[in-house]
Amino acid sequence: MCHPRTERWLDGTARRPRARADGAGTHAACRRAARRQHVVLAAGRARAHPTPAPCAERLRARRASRSPRSCAHAACVATARHEVRGAPRPNFRRSASGRYSSRARAAAAPLPGHLPVPHSPPSPLPAAAEPLVQSLLFESLFVRGLEVDAALAADLRAAGFDAQHVQVRYPAQVFTRCVAVAQRRLYPGLSEEAAQRELGHAFVRGFLKTLVGRVIGAMLPLMGPQRLLGRMPEYMRLGDAPLSVKLRELGPHDYALDYTHETQALPHLLAGIVEEALALTRTVAQVETQVHDAKRFTLRARW
Repeated sequence: MCHPRTERWLDGTARRPRARADGAGTHAACRRAARRQHVVLAAGRARAHPTPAPCAERLRARRASRSPRSCAHAACVATARHEVRGAPRPNFRRSASGRYSSRARAAAAPLPGHLPVPHSPPSPLPAAAEPLVQSLLFESLFVRGLEVDAALAADLRAAGFDAQHVQVRYPAQVFTRCVAVAQRRLYPGLSEEAAQRELGHAFVRGFLKTLVGRVIGAMLPLMGPQRLLGRMPEYMRLGDAPLSVKLRELGPHDYALDYTHETQALPHLLAGIVEEALALTRTVAQVETQVHDAKRFTLRARW
């Protein structure tokens, strides 16, 4: 006696029907059509289903009644494209890279009577974002380092910095504009070099009043000038300033700091910062400025 779920062909063989018929693939319709071609013996009672057309013919009839794009099965779409041209069905075996290269070529090829769609030109690359700096730079100079009156505060707001609403980051150009505003307001009788050096001294005094500056300021008298200059590149990264620093030893008590800025450098401001920082190590040093271009300069410290 046969098992209730035993499946047999009409000729009595016990082979299980496969879902392939004339290269029709593994589409769900192929499997349903194949199952309807055999006799299902359920509970000992034979129930014969009418034998439909072969699976491949049923698929061709479906494709003839609808657009190839309406079929969700990728193999049917590619097969319909090739049948319209009269070409044989492509081979969908995977290549060495694991992709169906024939399917990709069939999908990319245009249908008869349709012109290929020209490729759109590549979109331009987005512009590079402007570098940002931490608010620590503004806090050290304009909040804790300088005595800002109402007129200077209004000019700083117009330049992009409001001391009453401090942001986390600012564009680097905002800091450059604010330095120029403070230079004109506070030191109108000094040259640009002397005014920026005074702002550099005020920056260090204000930085030592911040939380990070208190920790560094406690170590400065114990470090000495050599160790301070060696850590200067690390200290410059505290404010995320868009500049790089390289230290060169030229001789005993003679060092050079090579600065490279991404936007616009303030060499005399940084010269005042280095000069005031060396004074905290009980060292009276001379800091000379050598400007190469708008973005590169060198500070030479000797004592």
